[in-house]
Amino acid sequence: MKKFILTIAIVIISFNCYSQSGWYRINIANNPCIYVGFPTQSTGIIFSRNGFLYKSTDGGNNWYLSNTGGAYYMRNGAIYDSLNFLLVGQSSGSQGLLRRTTDGGNNWFDYVYSSSEIFFSFDAASYLNRDTIVAAGTEATTTDQFGKGIRTLGNNVWNNIFTTSNISPFYDVKYKTKDSISFLQSGVFLTTGNGGLNWASYYMNSGWFVNNFDFQSNGIIYASGEWGEIRKSTDNGINWFNLNANTTRHTYKIFFTNAQTGWIVGDSGLIKRTTNGGQNWENQNSGTRIFLKSVYFINSNTGFAVGDSGMLLKTTTGGVLTGFTGNETQVPSAYSLSQNYPNPFNPTTTIKFAVPNQSSVKITVIDITGKEIETLVNEKLQAGTYQTNWNASNFSSGVYFYKITAGEFSETKKMLLVK
Repeated sequence: MKKFILTIAIVIISFNCYSQSGWYRINIANNPCIYVGFPTQSTGIIFSRNGFLYKSTDGGNNWYLSNTGGAYYMRNGAIYDSLNFLLVGQSSGSQGLLRRTTDGGNNWFDYVYSSSEIFFSFDAASYLNRDTIVAAGTEATTTDQFGKGIRTLGNNVWNNIFTTSNISPFYDVKYKTKDSISFLQSGVFLTTGNGGLNWASYYMNSGWFVNNFDFQSNGIIYASGEWGEIRKSTDNGINWFNLNANTTRHTYKIFFTNAQTGWIVGDSGLIKRTTNGGQNWENQNSGTRIFLKSVYFINSNTGFAVGDSGMLLKTTTGGVLTGFTGNETQVPSAYSLSQNYPNPFNPTTTIKFAVPNQSSVKITVIDITGKEIETLVNEKLQAGTYQTNWNASNFSSGVYFYKITAGEFSETKKMLLVK
């Protein structure tokens, strides 16, 4: 876990406090993770792209591995309760694959969608109840791709409920009520209010792919996608308007705990939070450059994010930094970056830095090839003297560099990890 220690004093006042990074990593494995969800406060489910299940029974503190029965190319997951959940994707034969359990992951049942075309893959699924499920997928010919929606009412018997007539696959699907189902295409929100007898299409005024959405109360829907694209509807998807998240990174998941508070995750460790319905978005320090694919919050404070290379992050503070410490008698007069100590080190070292006025501060760790391998700080900080720790347990011995960027100030120093 990364830690900050902040020192601030005004005139003769001094005080002690401690700062802690809002997100910290939990090690599970190196399998790329695509989905995280919690059917109960204590039971957590993570799916990996190659078809593995990670499960927690203690609120996400500890996780154990359970093989779902084979290695596939999976894309998404869905949960109804602690016994009923599924993952969807593509089989080894380029057909759609839905793997489903009804006993908490002990046994799995496959549904393979066999297309007459060259390719089919499921991209998302949603439960109405433990028997009624809708799934969305992409069917490809030699020249085009089309969206297809299928549904089961029980007994693993699936029927087609919609196929797009235009060249656009389905990316996401949600059950809202017994008769209300919604699909998401690229910039088009497709919905039915009578169980699929009739469908209405609403354009989202999006210039890029919007690939996932989240229902909230009172007709509010949020959606996100490529190049930082965020959309919001307040009338059940009929009209959509843009939300500016101040990012051009691709986002893979949007999740709201209520109509006002939500998070997006995406490329290069992106995590952003809003607390005012998407009007403003704040950066949160994930401490990683790994692509994050899914995020889920049990409540307004406790949440999880997963991504490539087995990345699992947890927060108990809503992702924000809490607390600070200090006993200085004045704020620093200039930016500075101190030499890390100890140096050489194994495996943890401390880095001090000073900020003379409110600034957006970023500190990264860089390997000998010049690649950024970890972000230690990425926050707007008040004037003060800070320190952050780098835990290099997952890295090999060698020379590394750490770099601070704050306003127009930038400085890089060298450090040596010796194991």
